Amino acid sequence: MRRLRLIIFLTLCAATLSAAQQLLTPYLADSASNTRTAVIVCPGGSYSWLDMKEEGVGVAKWLQSQGINAFVLKYHVANVSAYIIGYRVLGIGNKYPKMLNDVELALQQVYHQADSLHIDTARIGVMGFSAGGHLTMMSYTHNRTAYKPHFLCPIYPVVTMADERYAHKRSRRGALGVWGQWNKPLRDSLSIEQHIPRDCPPVFVWTTPSLSTKTLNYWIRLLRQITSPISTSNTKPAVMVLAHLQSKAQTSAVNGKMNLYNGYRI
Repeated sequence: MRRLRLIIFLTLCAATLSAAQQLLTPYLADSASNTRTAVIVCPGGSYSWLDMKEEGVGVAKWLQSQGINAFVLKYHVANVSAYIIGYRVLGIGNKYPKMLNDVELALQQVYHQADSLHIDTARIGVMGFSAGGHLTMMSYTHNRTAYKPHFLCPIYPVVTMADERYAHKRSRRGALGVWGQWNKPLRDSLSIEQHIPRDCPPVFVWTTPSLSTKTLNYWIRLLRQITSPISTSNTKPAVMVLAHLQSKAQTSAVNGKMNLYNGYRI
């Protein structure tokens, strides 16, 4: 009983902390090196917390050094207890669509400030890591506004919420909640591989050496969707893949099954 009270107390405390509003922190390029490109950075954290240091500020400072205007997005997530305990007690905490609202608002803010910050609105994109990579894809695939990114950089992203073989269950629980994670229509609606549009913009994908073979195969399925949208048009979005693959066999699998493009630079 004491343990249960402690869990409830920690959950309530974390829920209060997680109620903070969306926050966008700019890291603007020096005027002499400004490429007039902007990237909204979405840190990862299983939709339960945010790795602001490594996948937020660190990335933003590097982009800034390259003449790219970076904006680190602190978006709504469940709470730390949902990550530590594995379950969101009493259903408390943020969940979808709050994080989607946040990235949509962030895009709107960058668009509105583009002139004053010397940013080309045709060079605004979104980059994210892990769960933030899933949010990156949703910033276009699920965007309900007129402010859409012109390129996407999902870095080792969460892809599916529906396929049990590949779903990252902690991220799914963080995004959908304890009860929402069992809602099949909701899981399907947030599975990126089921919602690649015919007008998908250029995509830059990066993976890690620890990527398992089964996950790599799932990525191939996702990328096939991106490079072969359902369309009568012959136009296909550019896809650049920078993958640290574990073997030559995996590299051959990607090269053999995918239609990859290196023709797009931010």
